[in-house]
Amino acid sequence: MQAQPHPPLAAVLALLQACDLPTRDIHPDQRHRFWSLGPMDQPDGIIGLEVHGGQGLLRSLAVRPACRSQGLARQLLATVTAQAQTLGLTDLYLLTTTAPDYFARQGFTQVAREDVPQSIRQCSEFAAVCPQSAIVMRLALSGAASG
Repeated sequence: MQAQPHPPLAAVLALLQACDLPTRDIHPDQRHRFWSLGPMDQPDGIIGLEVHGGQGLLRSLAVRPACRSQGLARQLLATVTAQAQTLGLTDLYLLTTTAPDYFARQGFTQVAREDVPQSIRQCSEFAAVCPQSAIVMRLALSGAASG
């Protein structure tokens, strides 16, 4: 199964809500790019990417509970990582309150909020949606200069 781009926004929002992830700043605009696995109208998993200059913000990696432990999250993350590299991004950032160990196993490292580029710090998820207690993590993309 290959991740499909552009799942319907209603399906994205429904899965995010079912997984208790934030949705209030997700709108049908060009900033949010989503990919899904499974049926487009009721995906088994989704992942999003926001592009901010030369960096990306991973948004909302979610897998339907009945579909977990099947490698879907890893497949979605690989899709977004490849897309980010294609776009020439140097780093991927994310905020998490529940899955730092998972992302650490995927190569992300914890970083201090003040070490995150201003373009990422100003986005709505970073500035307002996720709590200040959320852990910030970074993945330097292969072959890209990191800073």
